[in-house]
Amino acid sequence: MVPRASVRDELIESAVEVFHARGFNGCSVQDIVEAAGIPKGSFYNHFKSKEALGVEVVRAYTRLVGAYLEEAGAGEIFSGDGTPLERIRAYFEAVIEQNVSSGVRKGCLLGNFATELAPHSAEIANAVTDALDNWSAAVARALAQAQEAGELPKDVDVEALGRYLVDGYEGAAARAKLIGDRGPMDEFIRTTFDFLLA
Repeated sequence: MVPRASVRDELIESAVEVFHARGFNGCSVQDIVEAAGIPKGSFYNHFKSKEALGVEVVRAYTRLVGAYLEEAGAGEIFSGDGTPLERIRAYFEAVIEQNVSSGVRKGCLLGNFATELAPHSAEIANAVTDALDNWSAAVARALAQAQEAGELPKDVDVEALGRYLVDGYEGAAARAKLIGDRGPMDEFIRTTFDFLLA
């Protein structure tokens, strides 16, 4: 028998879906508990507010995307076939496929929260900042491998470049969400890897 997820976990899982589809301000606690099939009173046994749930949703979303990429064979950008830059490209291509499979109009939940909530919630802003910083640092480590392999000049600031790539993807995902088409994300890949880092 598969053990039943805890009520807390069910609330987080449902909130990831509801927030991603409707935005933080586009749904209520009632919407989340209905999606989870849990009585509303149970919500406040686990979270002091919708904002506190939002912080946990950022962490859960980051783990979910990581798990998807690992299943797709792109979760580890530091090993596998190809040069370091080829592996980084494959990683971002897998991120884009994950975005597309979730629905381009939903965007990236991290980017959505950054624009919708960061000005109004320090807790959620900090959680999103941590997630983006960790992502950028992981990319920077892979870029350092590319540097060691001679694919990038020795004077390139790989930490700044890691942030640039993550920020570039997030901007492309936001534009793709706006127009309902993956084109901006594909353009990000081509411009970055066929021109800027070629």
